Amino acid sequence: MARLTTLKPRVQVLGPRLAPQPKPSQAPTYRIRGRALQQIRAEHFRAHPLCVMCLEQGKVSIATDLDHIQALTNGGKDVEYNRQGLCHPCHEIKTLADLGIKSDAFTYKGPLWRLAERAPQIRQQQADFAELRFPSDIQSSRIPCVMVCGPPNGGKHPYVREHAGHNDVVIDLDQITPELSGLPVWQVGIEWLPKALAERNRRLRALASDYTHVRAWFLINAPDPTERALWAERLGAEVVLLAPPVEECIRRIKAEPYHEGYTERMLDAAQQWWAMNSNVQTHIAK
Repeated sequence: MARLTTLKPRVQVLGPRLAPQPKPSQAPTYRIRGRALQQIRAEHFRAHPLCVMCLEQGKVSIATDLDHIQALTNGGKDVEYNRQGLCHPCHEIKTLADLGIKSDAFTYKGPLWRLAERAPQIRQQQADFAELRFPSDIQSSRIPCVMVCGPPNGGKHPYVREHAGHNDVVIDLDQITPELSGLPVWQVGIEWLPKALAERNRRLRALASDYTHVRAWFLINAPDPTERALWAERLGAEVVLLAPPVEECIRRIKAEPYHEGYTERMLDAAQQWWAMNSNVQTHIAK
């Protein structure tokens, strides 16, 4: 006799219907990669072999990097009308500008298109260092303050040694750095700079409530005239600007027994200072 089997009805529980997901190529920052990219590069460079930015400056350079005129991170699309050929130096300059990264003292190794992933972190680091280098919370000094400015080897240290009194306070990054590191200034690595700046800023903040010293002397190169004026305004300081001709600064730097590498840094700093102060009249301390 045949056996009867009772089958239970299968119940399927349906969840909420998911919205259709866009294809990767429809994403705002979609970037073509792989073989398709290599074919696009080859075709573009055959038709446009020269760097666009160099041509705008009257120079001729071979284009090696395919760039997006409007960066993908800024809303551009990876389409033909948004592409241009650049040499690598021009591509790096434009990429940093597109990402809002200051190019001063910044080096990056690796594909430039990956830099966008690190851009927020880099911008924050640069903002933090800018605040450390030029703090916004400095208040006016309670005691008379003299800010002595000028290019490297412009005579700032001899001037302060001659004019500072016994009960004056001197704030000088070139003295603070060796104090913290225990090394001569030309042997101190760049890793000491944030610590030295933090200590310098602590001493500057202390001037607002200084009842111990008679006068404060603040030594700083301050090559940017606008920044120089802001420093003086925040501290309520008198400014003494010592600016020998750049040729004299170079002669003094070369005459110093600095170690190799530090001399070159000092020469570069002196030339950069004068490049930003071409309208300043030379003044040598008497």
